[in-house]
Amino acid sequence: MSGWSFYQKSYIPGAIFAFLLGIILIIFFLRKKYKKIIPPTVVILSLATTIYGFYSALDYLKENDYYNYLFCTIIYETCLRPSEIKGLKVSNINLKNNTITVYPEVKKTTKVIKTDIIPIYPTLKKLLSELKLDQQPKSHYLLGCYTNII
Repeated sequence: MSGWSFYQKSYIPGAIFAFLLGIILIIFFLRKKYKKIIPPTVVILSLATTIYGFYSALDYLKENDYYNYLFCTIIYETCLRPSEIKGLKVSNINLKNNTITVYPEVKKTTKVIKTDIIPIYPTLKKLLSELKLDQQPKSHYLLGCYTNII
C-alpha cells in the first residue's frame, strides 16, 4: 500500500463503509428471504469470518497507513459517512461528554436536516485522546489532510 497514490488511498474509507453496510444488508436479506433454508449458525459463522477479515485489514492499516486506520475506525465506531467525517472539526468532538456533533451542512441530504449527537465509545475515545485534541485549534478539520492528521 505504500506505493499507492493519494487518489488510490482515498477510496479506502468509502470501501470500508460500503463493506460494513454490505454485511448488514446481506445478513438482513439472507435471514428474511431464506430463514427456512439457511440456519442462523451458517449466517453467524459467515459473519464471524468476514469480521475477522475486517479486523485483519484494520490491523494492517494501523501499521502501514494510520490516516486510513483512524478514518475507518471512526466509520466503524460511529456509522458516519466518509463525507461527514471529512467535515468534522476539532470543535465538533467533546471528549468530556463523549460526543461528536455532526452539523447539517456536512450531512448527506435527508428528509429531516438536524444536528446529530453521536456517542463516543471507549475504543474511539482512546484513539481521539492520543491526538491531543485539546491542544489543537478548534477550527481545524480532524482529518482534513492526508499527510497530517489534524
